[in-house]
Formats: sequence, C-alpha cells, structure tokens
Amino acid sequence: MCGMANVTYDLQWKESMVELLDQLEVLDPTAGEELQKQVEGLDKDEKFQHFATLYIRYLQIFRKVEESYDMIVHPQKRMDIRKALEAVMGRVLEVKCLLIELNKGVSFVNLDDILVDLKLAPDVLEVPVPKYFIEDQARALEEREKLLDVLQLQAGIDPKKGKTQARDDSMTLESALRVVQLNERGRQGRQRAKFMKEIRAQEDRERRVMQRGGEEKEPEAAAVMLQQYWRGYSSRKTTSIMRPPRVA
Repeated sequence: MCGMANVTYDLQWKESMVELLDQLEVLDPTAGEELQKQVEGLDKDEKFQHFATLYIRYLQIFRKVEESYDMIVHPQKRMDIRKALEAVMGRVLEVKCLLIELNKGVSFVNLDDILVDLKLAPDVLEVPVPKYFIEDQARALEEREKLLDVLQLQAGIDPKKGKTQARDDSMTLESALRVVQLNERGRQGRQRAKFMKEIRAQEDRERRVMQRGGEEKEPEAAAVMLQQYWRGYSSRKTTSIMRPPRVA
C-alpha cells in the first residue's frame, strides 16, 4: 500500500514538473522570443488576465509539489522536490507583484472572472503553508510553548485547562453591574448637559433677534444684500468719474 502511494505521488511530482516547465517558458525571456513579443503587445487588461491565469496555474502547481514533498519518503527526491517547491513559491510571489502593479498598486486582486473562465472553485486561491515550515522549526516551537506555559502559570492561568485560577482580584457579577450602571449614568448626564446647552444657545439667539426688532438674515440673503450695496456704490463711483467736470 505504501509503495502504491509512493508511485502515485511520484507521478504527481513528475506531472507538476512538466507543468512548471510549460509555465516557465511564458516568463523566461530566453525560452520563447515570439511569445514574449506577444505578451508585450497586449494592453493593460489583457496583460492582467494573462498574469492572473499564470498566478492561478502556479498556485495549482505549488499545491501538487507541496503535497508530493509531504508524502514522498525518499530522501534524495525530497531534497530535489524542496528546491523546486521553494522556486515555485518565489515565482508565485513574482507573479503576484506583477498583478499588484497592474492593479494600480492595490494588494487585493479580484480574480473571480478568471476563476469562472477556468471553471475553478474559489478555494484554488488559498495558499497552503508548507508542512516543512513546522517540521524545521519544531524545536523552536517547542521551546516557545514551554515559555508560554511558564508565563501562563505566572499569570494564574492553567496551561492545560486554559482556565483562570481563583484570584482575589477577580470581578464579580455585582461589580460588573455597578461599573455598567456608572457608565450609563455618566453617558445620560453628558447627553442631558448637551441638550441644555443647545436649548440655552437657541434662547440667546431668539433674544438677540427680538432685541434687534427683526429676524436674522440668512447667509444667502446677507450676501445678496452686500452685493446690491457694492454694485450701487460701484455704479455711483463710475458715474462720477465719467461725468465731465462742472464749469465754474
């Protein structure tokens, strides 16, 4: 059974390498000059669609290579697969940077239309974390877990149960209700003071209007009145300049 699994993932690894070589010909300047000229002759939208398709293809290859690396047990093959996996991750980042550049610098790239054209599900865009990241950092993660356990014990938290131990300064239900009541009373007091301030300001405004004996002018009406006064003054001044001087 184990031999059958190794053969299956070995074939998957070979298929992914063939697909990777096909994709590299698209971006490699020395691989296909005619194809490069075709890509350079595309407009902005066509370039975006082209590189978006490449990005999705690289993600599919990345999934296959990562799964093959995780399931194959042959040490020499795992070394080669890991090199290819890291190269594919670098290529995915390069194509993503090109998409961001074509998307006016916005990091969120909408690829829904491309997925519909390729008849793929949205989960294709999810980038899995390679399992060897955790395997290589197993010792560091273990030391980090120990440090967290010590810090949790110092804070009064049981690291196994994840529950806080009984402490004297824990807040009871009555204390929590009292805090909520105080905050609500403060909010109502501030709201009431704000309403009273607005009422007083309105009363002062009405009092000034009554003292002046008329209603306050609206800003638009005041502006129109100033324009009329200025036009009258300007017309009188122009007329006085154009009028010939009187003979003594």
